[in-house]
Amino acid sequence: MRNNTPKPGNAIASLALRAGTEFVSGIIVGVIFGLAIDHFFSTKPFGLIIMILLGAAAGFRNIFRLVQRDFSTVESSNSKEKTSDSEKKS
Repeated sequence: MRNNTPKPGNAIASLALRAGTEFVSGIIVGVIFGLAIDHFFSTKPFGLIIMILLGAAAGFRNIFRLVQRDFSTVESSNSKEKTSDSEKKS
């Protein structure tokens, strides 16, 4: 029978993989939209450059939100453990 309990190292690897995916997907979407803007409006290469920068900014924003959310859940679980430990001592 397999042990399906998550390992601590897997959580960090999962977070790193998701952060990388968020950043790369933002840039890819920016490239696609930038090429489309350049094609329709004949603004080569300015639409592509602007949209890559916007895609990178969106990727960084998604990473920030991801890390902020994950650390807030870690902090709340740590505070619950501390309160339960203090209750056991008293």
